[in-house]
Amino acid sequence: MNADKNRYRRMMEQMPEAFRNPSDLAAGIHIATTDEEINRIEAFMADKLEQQGLPREWAEVGIVYEDQYTMILRDAVTFQPGSIPGTYTRHMEPAGVPGVVVLPVLDGKVCMVRLFRHSQRDYSLELPRGYGRSDETPAESAARELREETGGTAHAMHFMGYASPDTGITGTPVAVFYADLESLGDITEEQEAIEGVVLLDIKEFAGMIKSGAIQDSFTLAAAMKAVVYGHISLEELREGAGLAPEAQAMI
Repeated sequence: MNADKNRYRRMMEQMPEAFRNPSDLAAGIHIATTDEEINRIEAFMADKLEQQGLPREWAEVGIVYEDQYTMILRDAVTFQPGSIPGTYTRHMEPAGVPGVVVLPVLDGKVCMVRLFRHSQRDYSLELPRGYGRSDETPAESAARELREETGGTAHAMHFMGYASPDTGITGTPVAVFYADLESLGDITEEQEAIEGVVLLDIKEFAGMIKSGAIQDSFTLAAAMKAVVYGHISLEELREGAGLAPEAQAMI
């Protein structure tokens, strides 16, 4: 697929923060923003790829993939110090809207979903999460995801800041919420292969994190934030994880 450079140019104008360079010219990774810079780096990388027996088009700068869910950019960059030229890919949400993840608790138990993840080709135990929408606030998006994936409604939603799911590949953050649930209901999300809802007390939740039964990074980030914000007891997590006293002292 050929990179869409015209739309990439428009993005530079419409979303300048997404192309922000560090103020220190001797540090960081700098995105080339002029045609001259971009063309020079493209040519350099195309020759380098060809020497390695790889396609020259892998050096093309612009939007290299886009659908209704995600967008992949390939930027022309220089790695400081030394001004070493190269290209770097990154994922962005098409509208730049943060995703959401919710840690819902019903009667003292964490409400999780067991679903089949296509990327892993296996089942995963996770907190409800998903894409944000430009016509919703993060809290509204979180409530929608909670409703779709668990049938749950919350009498209180507590914002716990943002988390970055993978800083190596995406700059779009995720808004993190803690929810006090009123009830659960029917799952309405049909495209995520959700097998069902799992309720875990805090100790069980911690134990499954330690055992590796829970590995989802969104879930781990939300759990840590819930401790920091005072919604989950660190003592219960320690007990659930079954840590030795000397290990507990290090937390």
